[in-house]
Amino acid sequence: MNNEYNIDSFDYIISDTHFLHNNIVKYAMRPGYDSRGYGNHNFNKHNELMLENWLSVVAPNETILHLGDVAMGKKEEFRDFAQQLTGNKFMLLGNHDGWGTDFYGELGFTVIDPFYIHRDGWDILFSHYPKQNLQKREANVHGHLHINPCDHLTRRHKNVSVEVMAYSPQPFKEIVKDVVYNSNNNSAANFRQSYMPKIGKRG
Repeated sequence: MNNEYNIDSFDYIISDTHFLHNNIVKYAMRPGYDSRGYGNHNFNKHNELMLENWLSVVAPNETILHLGDVAMGKKEEFRDFAQQLTGNKFMLLGNHDGWGTDFYGELGFTVIDPFYIHRDGWDILFSHYPKQNLQKREANVHGHLHINPCDHLTRRHKNVSVEVMAYSPQPFKEIVKDVVYNSNNNSAANFRQSYMPKIGKRG
């Protein structure tokens, strides 16, 4: 983890998009899920929503950090799909990102290792998996969990899986602000919900 980044390194953050992954519609009850059964699911709806939100938020000259599990499905289909994704794209490898760094690089993703930024007295780790046993003055922004509970999470953990982030990239600085605020406050009454931008077309 020798990458050096700071609060100004990224404009947006997102995790666990799982573009083109049909089964995630069922497992995470994403848009397109139908409780009547598998044959009734709309497998394209979550892809369309996330793509629309991405294009509405991320300008071509802006930088987005993806914390892993970017896509599943057919490799060549994602090659075509990824060409639509705007911005300067950085990504951590998640447990489902198995196509190799060269392939992701061809699609415009710079693959990086987990890293820390230092903000207001906190060491904030950005990783795919949530870290257990955080050290003193350490916090963690992560993905991987989707909407699933996890016993070792604390107020110093911040899950940015798309299911809890309005299926849209979120402002990086606001996520850091949330983590610092929640880490500094122990009362549930002081818990700050994530900033959610109004999603709309540019123009």
